[in-house]
This record gives sequence, C-alpha cells and structure tokens, in this order.
Amino acid sequence: MKNSVLCFSIMMLIALSMGAEERTIAQINLGLDLPATHSTSEGGDTDGSTTQLGISPSLELMYSVDERYIMGFGFEYQIDREIDDEENFAGPSPAYRFIPVYATAKIPLLSKGPVIPEINGHLGYSFFAANADYKGDGDTKGGFYFALGAGAAIKDLIIIDALYRELSGEVEWENRYGDKSEMSVKQIQITLQVGVRL
Repeated sequence: MKNSVLCFSIMMLIALSMGAEERTIAQINLGLDLPATHSTSEGGDTDGSTTQLGISPSLELMYSVDERYIMGFGFEYQIDREIDDEENFAGPSPAYRFIPVYATAKIPLLSKGPVIPEINGHLGYSFFAANADYKGDGDTKGGFYFALGAGAAIKDLIIIDALYRELSGEVEWENRYGDKSEMSVKQIQITLQVGVRL
C-alpha cells in the first residue's frame, strides 16, 4: 500500500508540472477494475479463476494534435488483488498485480460542447508481479497489453471512461536440474474510470 501511495504521489507531481505546458495534457485517473476472468495455462491445460474488485490509479501524459485527436503515453499501478479460487495456486491467498505502460490515443467525436464523447485505446506492455502464494518459488514476467474504450469529457476537465482490457504475463520455474517450466497468464477485465484532465 505504501508503494502505491508513493507512485500516485509522484504521478500527481508530474501531472501538475505537465499541465502548465501549452497543448500538453496531463490526465490523472482512478479506475475500478470489475471482477475479471483470470486464466492460467500450463502444459496444455487452461484453468480460469475470478478476481476480486481492484483499484488502479494511472497517469497519462498526452499532446493535442490540431484538436482532432490526442496522443501520448500512460502508466498504471494496479493495487494488489486476490483471486477467489485458490485451488490452482501455491498457497491459500494468491495475490498479484499488473503494471501497464502504454501508448494511448483518444479521438473526440465532437469539436465543441460541454460534454464531448471520446473513443480511446491503449497498446503496450504490462509488467506482472505476484506473491509466493501465487507463484511459489517461480519468477514472474510481463506481457502484451491492450485496451479499447469509450467515454466522455465533461467541460474538458472531468473524464469518464469504460475500458475493455486484456493483460498478460508469465510465471517461470526452474528445478535443481536446470529444467524450466512456464505458466502463461491472461486476464480480461472491464474497468470503469474517472479522471481529471489538467
């Protein structure tokens, strides 16, 4: 929890400094990750679990191009969340987090108005971390990340979004003989997000 507070504080300081630059946009978001489908695949077998609700603060630094679209990059820190079904994991309380780093593009559907609908997308890499109850003595690796969503900008200040997201990662084990085995991880989730655009 201390790490997440520190990361969010740093993101806010960066956003406040970037918001002063002409045509540069900083957006601070807080996302509610709905219970997700969390799939693991190992040796040809795939198991699915359901995750608990999660909270994900994020920061996006973007540039407005001729007021027709907005492009930039983002960083998100998913606060650790647990999995309801622990049967497929090493311990009784498996917990994990993804940390996506991504390019983003937003397309306003109207040029003017108090409420402007937008469509947006993310494409990038998600770092992956897990506790010992999740991975045992294995090592975690990140993977591909993308998201598609739609929302609205209210007076170009408050942003409301709904995002469909796919995140992936991997856990790798090595036995004392040097033989390696891998488990791939994929998560599909819906995130409801509120942001402030500076």
